[in-house]
Amino acid sequence: MKKYIQILSAIFFLQSSFSYAQPIVYFGHGLGGYEDHAKLYASTFPGCQMSTFNFPDAQNNYKDKKLISAGQDNDVQAFIQNIKNNPGQKGDKKILMGVSRGAICVSNLFNRKMKKKYKHEALLQSVNGIILESPAARIQDGVDHELKRFGAGWVPYLGSIVDRFFVKSFFYGGYNPAGPHPIDSIQEIPKDLPVLFICTEEDCIIPASSTVRLAHKLVDSGHKQVYLFVYKKGSHGHMIGSRYKKYVKAFLQKCGVNQKKGDKKILDKIKFSCNNRKSLEKLYDLNKRLRRSNWEKYSGRNSAAFLGCIGLLALASLYFLR
Repeated sequence: MKKYIQILSAIFFLQSSFSYAQPIVYFGHGLGGYEDHAKLYASTFPGCQMSTFNFPDAQNNYKDKKLISAGQDNDVQAFIQNIKNNPGQKGDKKILMGVSRGAICVSNLFNRKMKKKYKHEALLQSVNGIILESPAARIQDGVDHELKRFGAGWVPYLGSIVDRFFVKSFFYGGYNPAGPHPIDSIQEIPKDLPVLFICTEEDCIIPASSTVRLAHKLVDSGHKQVYLFVYKKGSHGHMIGSRYKKYVKAFLQKCGVNQKKGDKKILDKIKFSCNNRKSLEKLYDLNKRLRRSNWEKYSGRNSAAFLGCIGLLALASLYFLR
């Protein structure tokens, strides 16, 4: 009788210990948003605990531009502190997720210089998966995209000049054009850690080609589990829907998170691996197509701007030569 009681008590103890284990999603919000941005994604992660925070600039209501580092130093430090503040229990599944600026920050968590500076590498070893929504390979990609939209994309080196001299001075005071950037950090992600990229072709802030470029770099570095889904329609930061939830649900199952079974076939369609030679070719072709369509989209505006500038130069020349 005592043995049965001991066995039952042991089973009860194990059940109670496992019942408290809850997957944790560490969430980084986008630029211009706040920690309550995570509420929009809560339904995407049923049964998970959303651990979120305000980036330094958001804590100040974006009044101090010096605090805006666009996913770099200040933001990386804040994300690390969020993980430390909510470490969870031993055995908890942990997912890192970021949207836009938050996604840039999550990528830079793995940067060698950042790991050496903040000594947080041990915190990253317990991570089970990463979800990156609309990350930019570089901030300059967003700058170039804006210049194309306003008809100035044809000017050589203008994007580099704006990024280096104007972005920091007038918009992001804590931003360093020299990096770190996701394109320099992404390959440091462990090769067996699942990573899901989500973006949209209609993004008017971060071009989809920039996100695809990151996925390409990750696969090219030898990563085995890269998942990329590109929406045809949808705006920046507003892609949550039934399809979005299906992909995330299947991805969470892949990461070992205790969720209801997702559709594995969905992930197979968007999986890219270094073990598959066609993966790199497919990503390269996709990136090339997105860049070409993006340029064609604003080609009329670029042509008009070009002709306008030529006309102004001609008028200026006539004025000074008369």
